Amino acid sequence: MACEYVLLDGARAELDATLSYLLEHADGPQAADSFLGEFMRQIERACDNPTMFALSRMPVLTALGYRAMFVGEYVVLYFLRDGIVVIAHLFHQRQDYASLV
Repeated sequence: MACEYVLLDGARAELDATLSYLLEHADGPQAADSFLGEFMRQIERACDNPTMFALSRMPVLTALGYRAMFVGEYVVLYFLRDGIVVIAHLFHQRQDYASLV
């Protein structure tokens, strides 16, 4: 990885909740493992090229400098701070996540 990343506490809680949901309601451990693997691959891509993912399409999030990367049906919001990729949130795309930030 070209740069470091930080997973904020809120994002960590959202990731844990997502993995728990996948374990209980999807295909169990396989779904959770697959999601976590893709989540980490996307973070590595963002660290290799922090601006490769576009700013959010939602104006309120764009104004805050959030970029959006997608993992399956989920959106991961991150921003850059001092050359570090800061993972701030993880939401299902169906959520009105702009109102939750």
